[in-house]
Amino acid sequence: MRGEKLIAAMLVLMAVLLAACGGKRQDPADLQHKIDSVMALDNLERLRLQGIRVAEENPLKAFYDSLLLQPLPVVCDEEYATTLPRFVSVPDYVADVLEVSGEQAPLAIALPESFGAKLILIALSQGYEGYSLWLYSLDDSYAPVDKLKIYSPLPVTLGTEKKPVSDCIISRDYEIIVREFLSVSKTNQQVYHVGDGRTFIKQ
Repeated sequence: MRGEKLIAAMLVLMAVLLAACGGKRQDPADLQHKIDSVMALDNLERLRLQGIRVAEENPLKAFYDSLLLQPLPVVCDEEYATTLPRFVSVPDYVADVLEVSGEQAPLAIALPESFGAKLILIALSQGYEGYSLWLYSLDDSYAPVDKLKIYSPLPVTLGTEKKPVSDCIISRDYEIIVREFLSVSKTNQQVYHVGDGRTFIKQ
């Protein structure tokens, strides 16, 4: 059953990749690389379900290479967290490495690399409230180094309306601005950047 779900997710991702070509010109080599990565990830999962370990292939790398890219800048707000454009499902074995639960229905998309740091956005279901967003940095082995919660869907009452408790802007030069709405007139803002050790450092 788990393998069937992954295969279905891969087919959906391939369909999205092909559909993306209709909206704007795509580099055929880049598109073929993404499709090859999806197929490689599918083959690795099939082998894993059969109890076969492929030592020379890194499944985390295969998953990362299969992800679509989120161009920068990006505003991670309520609309973005509701639509989660071009995010794909995270396989169980990757969710285990990221230390997230399959019940949180994790979804992912990659960001452009920053000074050698591989970065991905992970969306985690918060039930009826929606999805929270986490920014992960990965090392050369594609294992997680650091993570930062950048959006929470849990609403707070501000005056006569309810708003999500936070939002985030990630600029082209990787300035990460996280805002928390404390009241109608009070906002707490934290600014982070990606350090040399691929950790998120508060300025």
